[in-house]
Amino acid sequence: MAKKRKNKKAFEEDESLFSELDPNIKKTIAGIIFLTFTSVLVLALFNLAGDLGQMADEFLAKIFGVGRYFIPVGFLLLSIMYFRRLENKIYLSLWIGLLLIVFGFLGLLHLFHDPKEFSQLAKEGDGGGYVGYLIASLLLKTVNKLAGSIILIASSVVGILIVFNGQMAKFLDKPQKEEEAESEVEDKDGPRVKIEEQKISLFSRLKD
Repeated sequence: MAKKRKNKKAFEEDESLFSELDPNIKKTIAGIIFLTFTSVLVLALFNLAGDLGQMADEFLAKIFGVGRYFIPVGFLLLSIMYFRRLENKIYLSLWIGLLLIVFGFLGLLHLFHDPKEFSQLAKEGDGGGYVGYLIASLLLKTVNKLAGSIILIASSVVGILIVFNGQMAKFLDKPQKEEEAESEVEDKDGPRVKIEEQKISLFSRLKD
């Protein structure tokens, strides 16, 4: 009983430690974690991460199939977003957009094959893996291949719009806006500097 209380107290102390961290520090830590995942996954895909990397590659192949090659891109994007320390609501939109893209893409990878081969493709780590198998199978229970393809393409397009046309635009435009703000300040200060220079010049002439 005393041991449980001790463990509970230690957990509460750890929780309070993380809650006291600055929000920007938390985002930086998250960015480092996602960047680490990106690096390890890239190495694993090229069999350069040892036995653990090979196991990770085989596991990802079962789950995501061919789509595993695009996972590092998603992690890299998340890493950049967290390093930029954007607003929390932007991260939620980013996650939703990425999930829509992934589900749509993996479903399409499986849907292009014969439904009889869906299970075998997932076992071999091909197509969209077990995620693509699940999505494609559920769709074909209600609609045909053509309608299912349209739904999945629409899902991917919506995800792309959420990520790139919405939040990524803010991310890419931020440095540009900062430069414009700096230039506006310079433009506002410009006339004042010129007036001061003219006053100094006039004063020196009168003095002479």
